[in-house]
Amino acid sequence: MKHNRIAAGLGLAIGLAGCVNQQKDVALYRAVLDQGMPATRPIAPAKKLSLAEALTQANTYYEELSKTGETYVQALIERDRVAWSFLPTVNAAAQDAWQSQPARGASHYSWSTQVGGSVNLFRGFQDVASLKAAGLTAQQQEQVLLDVRESIFLNIGTTYYGVLSSERSRDVLLRTIASEEEALRDSIVRRDQGIATELTVSQNRALLANTRASLTQVEQAIRQGRSTLAFLIGQKDLACPLQDELPAPAALTPMDDLYAKGLEHRQDYQAAALALQAARQEVRRAVGQYYPSVSLNVERLLASNPDNLGSDLTSVLSVNLPIFSAGQIEAAVRTAWSRYRQFALEESRIKRLVWKDLDIAVGKLDSNAHRLVDLQASVDASRESLRLAQASQRLGNASNLDRLTAEVSVLQAELELTREQIDQKINILSLWRSQGILADAVKTKQVS
Repeated sequence: MKHNRIAAGLGLAIGLAGCVNQQKDVALYRAVLDQGMPATRPIAPAKKLSLAEALTQANTYYEELSKTGETYVQALIERDRVAWSFLPTVNAAAQDAWQSQPARGASHYSWSTQVGGSVNLFRGFQDVASLKAAGLTAQQQEQVLLDVRESIFLNIGTTYYGVLSSERSRDVLLRTIASEEEALRDSIVRRDQGIATELTVSQNRALLANTRASLTQVEQAIRQGRSTLAFLIGQKDLACPLQDELPAPAALTPMDDLYAKGLEHRQDYQAAALALQAARQEVRRAVGQYYPSVSLNVERLLASNPDNLGSDLTSVLSVNLPIFSAGQIEAAVRTAWSRYRQFALEESRIKRLVWKDLDIAVGKLDSNAHRLVDLQASVDASRESLRLAQASQRLGNASNLDRLTAEVSVLQAELELTREQIDQKINILSLWRSQGILADAVKTKQVS
């Protein structure tokens, strides 16, 4: 029964090998995502939600990040698998055989157990190249994971400030509706007194209806934006108020400095550079097929019945030298070089893309700065017009309708200024994304 005990032990070993610590694997990509990030806290419905807290929630709960993280884990596993190929393999086997010969009235039973192993001693440096390529690919997937997070963070930031812009527009529109309703009532009274025409009443009524329609559209945008934001940060809904704590941008850094920082931190560029290095190792692996390979196989018979009459230890040293492969190795080398050229072109494209993204982001922020000056001047002038209208009304030189018209002008100017300020915040986030430092801004509390 010795062979049965060996088979049972083999089965136990296989069962134990099948046990995988899944939490340990998940912790591999969580360590990358959570490094330096603030701790995630439950969202309180009555407490204001900052942008940094929203980004932290997404970093923890958004499934798309975890899915990309699993790709990173698979790359790490592949790297380990290639590393393990340097180690020898050991196998155990057990065999039972029974032969029946009814014509002779005889039967034969035999069993045997053996253990064997094999190791690749040399394969033209293919294993070394494969290991280096797998390690570079794992690093590439880490950068891909961080790049996906940067894109998600920008999407969240854009949605977050879109909701804020809509909510501020709603506040202004509500105040505008109140002023326009009063203007409509005033025009009706003035029409009945013969001071205003029916045209004035119709115009005020149309203006009020248009503002109410805008309010309905804005309220829908708020609902849609909050629903999208809740989805992106892993929540079912989001009723808590939002707050804007992102500071206004300081003086912009020269483009050359921004570009240098972008190449240093942009995760997609780093991933492309690593992919190019991995492709170079794949070329070396393909070329290694021209070299001879050496392997050693050893097998030992442990026990048998009937007793083995031959040798119980066998060792074989194999040397393989490719002499003619019908062009297969050459095709593999050519394919590897072609893939290398593809990755080189992709790296070049992303390098230019970094400059393009930065140039657009800087241009938008420069435009914001000029528009904010003009819009602030418009707000100041509108407020001065309102002050003069109020003074003229007190002196009897202006009607209540003139004052209400001036109030609406102030509200519209303030709304345009608010929208431009929100757009500037979104462009700040775009600039950080173009540099690959959006997550770093959360870590350093530039986003709070």
